[in-house]
Amino acid sequence: MAEVNLADYDRYGFKVESQHVSRQQWEKMHATVVNSDKKHLPKWDALFRSNRGELPERSDKIKKLIRKGVPTQFRRKVWLKYSGALDRMDMNPGVYLAMVGRERQQIDRGVHPVNEFVDIIERDLNRTFPDNLYFRADPPIAAPAPPYWPGNAAPDGPISLIASLRRVLVAFSFFNAEIGYCQSLNYIVGLLLLFMSEEEAFWTLVVITENLLPAGMYTKTLSGTITEMKVFKDIVKDKCKPILTKVKEGGIVELDMLTSPWFLTLYINVLPNECVLRLWDTFFYEGSKILYRIALAVLKLIESDVIKLKDAMEVVQYIQTAPKRMTDVDKLMKAAFQRFGSKAVGHLSHHDIDRKRNEASAALNGGSASPSARPSTSSSLSSRS
Repeated sequence: MAEVNLADYDRYGFKVESQHVSRQQWEKMHATVVNSDKKHLPKWDALFRSNRGELPERSDKIKKLIRKGVPTQFRRKVWLKYSGALDRMDMNPGVYLAMVGRERQQIDRGVHPVNEFVDIIERDLNRTFPDNLYFRADPPIAAPAPPYWPGNAAPDGPISLIASLRRVLVAFSFFNAEIGYCQSLNYIVGLLLLFMSEEEAFWTLVVITENLLPAGMYTKTLSGTITEMKVFKDIVKDKCKPILTKVKEGGIVELDMLTSPWFLTLYINVLPNECVLRLWDTFFYEGSKILYRIALAVLKLIESDVIKLKDAMEVVQYIQTAPKRMTDVDKLMKAAFQRFGSKAVGHLSHHDIDRKRNEASAALNGGSASPSARPSTSSSLSSRS
């Protein structure tokens, strides 16, 4: 294979430069993230020391710490603990391996294809992060293991995560027959695998689809996604109406068509990776309201620029591409949680979202809320604010 310059890749194996982010912009973002890690590391170290090396139960203190940023080396533990994935995994020993083995059982029985999703998964494997060092069929020999991946110790050779991605996705397609597989899940699992083992990524995907997000987000009908976009549109009408009006006036596409990929991929390929990871820190602790807060923050930050545009297609393209250039992680997170000021999202709680979700679901289902309107994980969260 062609030689690669490892200096062109970040610590997660992604290319530093893109058509949206220059090397200089990336270096500035990276320096900010590294400095943030150093700044908050002593508090996290003290937290672990005071709890005998473990993470404590939920509290306002933990929520504030997480909102300020989780040092990269602690992300795996934080995500697993506060998402509920660790508990699910501990309560279901052997289940992941059993799901992995289900494919072989089907093959031995002469069943082909083993289920309706395997061929689709196969097609998506090489489309998942094609420029990432660890998702290439022929990874460069010089590439180290992902820095915070559990298998980092003395790898025997170059690591490709494609086989791991396939196992997790196929196992999940057997485990959750209602969803099976939906495009977007490959990106979510791919990013998880840079931080954790296959089994951990599997159970994290389970809690994302069963607990952290509303039902129906990834089913064939995408009923949950349709409901969420109706909810989001209603919230935008309250908090960011000028953009909604601008898009509607253009007559090319509805705003929900532009923003639904943000929710489905949990912002992968929408925001720069460091922003995605910071967002995920809070998402795994606070649930789906974070997706709304970030979406509103993005719209608030680009609102003045969008309103100035005259051409309808330019409006659409700007909304699609502007988030990819948002390299100021702290600015984005501040906008998401700030309650006052011209760029503020304001108050937006799980209660607000659940109420609107029930209303939207009832409207879409002739007056009665559907199962897709199940509440988010707000009941298990320490705060609904």
